[in-house]
Amino acid sequence: MPTSKSRSKLVVVSNRGPYRTMTVSGKRTLVRAAGGLVAALDPVLRARGGVWVCAKEAADTNLAADQMLAKLPYQLVRVPLSARDRDAFYSGISNALLWPILHSLPPTVRISPTPWQSYEKANEEFAKAVLQSSKPSDLIWVQDFHLMLMPGMLRKARSRARIGWFCHIPWPSADLFNILPWRRQILEGLIGADLIGFHTQAYAENFLECVAMQTNA
Repeated sequence: MPTSKSRSKLVVVSNRGPYRTMTVSGKRTLVRAAGGLVAALDPVLRARGGVWVCAKEAADTNLAADQMLAKLPYQLVRVPLSARDRDAFYSGISNALLWPILHSLPPTVRISPTPWQSYEKANEEFAKAVLQSSKPSDLIWVQDFHLMLMPGMLRKARSRARIGWFCHIPWPSADLFNILPWRRQILEGLIGADLIGFHTQAYAENFLECVAMQTNA
C-alpha cells in the first residue's frame, strides 16, 4: 500500500472555505462553517490530509487569521479576489443569474457582459491556486455552480488530471438553461471533468439534454 506521504491527495475546491475567524465573546476564534459540504469533507481531510482551496474572506486578511487557519491539520489555500471581482463573480453572476436559472426561476438582474468577465477571472484564479498546490496524481473535487469553468481550465493544464465536479443545487431543462448567453462556455468547462455529480437522475438527464442540444447546434 502507498504511504501517507506518497499517496495522492484529495483537493477540495469550493467558493466558501471550511473555516473562518470570528469574534466570539470578545475573542477572535476559529469557527467551522455550517452546511453539509463542510460537515462531510472536513473530517475526511482531517483524517487523511489534503488541500482545501477556497476564496479568501475579507474578514480573514490579517496575520492573526493566517496563523489560526494555518493550524488546521490539512492545507487551506485561500484565493484572493479584488472586492470588485468578488462582488461581480459572487453576487452579479453566481447568485443573481446562475442560482435562479439552475433552480428554474427567472433571473433577478439583467444579463450583461461585465460580471461574466469577473466570473471567468475568478475561475481562473481558483484554477491557478489548485495547480500550484497539487500534483498531477492528486484527485481534484470541484464544488458547485460558482466554479463551473474550472474543470475545463484544469484539463487544459493537465490532460491526465483526475477531476470531479458536483452540483449542490438542481439542474434545469435545456430550454431554461439556454437563456444563458454563456451556456456553451459553461458546458465546455464542466465536461472537462471525469465525473460530474447531481442529486437526482432527473437533474443528470437535464444536463445531458443541455449538452446534446449544444452539440447539435
